[in-house]
Amino acid sequence: MEAGQALLMDDDFALDNTVWLTPTPGHVCVNVKSGAAHGLSSGDIMHHALQCIEPSWSTCFYRDAAQSSQSRRMVLDAVADIYTLVMPAHFPGPTAGQVGRKRRQLPLPIFRWVRDC
Repeated sequence: MEAGQALLMDDDFALDNTVWLTPTPGHVCVNVKSGAAHGLSSGDIMHHALQCIEPSWSTCFYRDAAQSSQSRRMVLDAVADIYTLVMPAHFPGPTAGQVGRKRRQLPLPIFRWVRDC
């Protein structure tokens, strides 16, 4: 900061239509798009794949369990059933997959591992 090398940006910053941030309280998710392909680095919003099925489940790493649950559900709902390669920071390998709904009537998303990434 003192050297003038830092660039502070808003939580909803968009570099252009290929790189933008999705604000979630406490951190942000990074979106990258190339043509029809969309990727989302979910950072610390999820620590286990079970949280895709049960977004209300929190680990000891969340200061505000209710807010983290709301943030997970918002992000999961936004990417469910569209081809978005979700790249969670804390899942065991493979560390990328799609979020989809098992049945259209179910509101809870599931995580399908993508094997060819």
